Amino acid sequence: PPLGLALTLNALKSHEQLIRELEPFVEKIDFEEDNNQASELILEIGNAYHCLGNETQALILWEKARIHSQGEKQLAMVLNTAQVLCNKDKYKEAESLLRPYLKNFPIQPNLIYAIGVTVRGQGRWEEACELFTNALEHDPNYAICLNTYGLLLREMGQIHQSRHCFERALKVDRTFGAAMNNLGSVLKDVAHYQDALKWLRQGAKQLGENAA
Repeated sequence: PPLGLALTLNALKSHEQLIRELEPFVEKIDFEEDNNQASELILEIGNAYHCLGNETQALILWEKARIHSQGEKQLAMVLNTAQVLCNKDKYKEAESLLRPYLKNFPIQPNLIYAIGVTVRGQGRWEEACELFTNALEHDPNYAICLNTYGLLLREMGQIHQSRHCFERALKVDRTFGAAMNNLGSVLKDVAHYQDALKWLRQGAKQLGENAA
């Protein structure tokens, strides 16, 4: 399957062209002959649909890719699916999908973090804190996890710990616009208005540049 073309078109954000040119190959795929490349092609087509806002078709393709893949590749597809489910507030369904993979990937930070997101979404905050902490033990520079953990700690009223998370995230990624905004909001909570204004302005600028 022309996986290289699919990867290139997605990187160029030519999602409609990718679907038009490569989706016809899916019906012709012999999974016995080339399992991994075939499943990766289906994954990329699903990614294209996801980028175009068609989450239903993306989920169908990701599930098809998952069935025909193994190991880390299968986990990547499951994580994609769980993210979409969380975006639809289907946290329990996402948790049920992810949990079985802990048996084979007990120290995979992306998986642990993703389960933490599903648990947080169901209001089990203490358990989510444990999962985020666990993920960070395996990857202390996991900026997205630090940011999400900071948001949860702020919701729990733990402002000092929340601020520390955002500051750590920005040490890892100095261009992390969302963490800048969140740090500014936490500083505002404790009446550090000048510093808050600085970070909120930097965050707005960074997010605006990323959107451009």
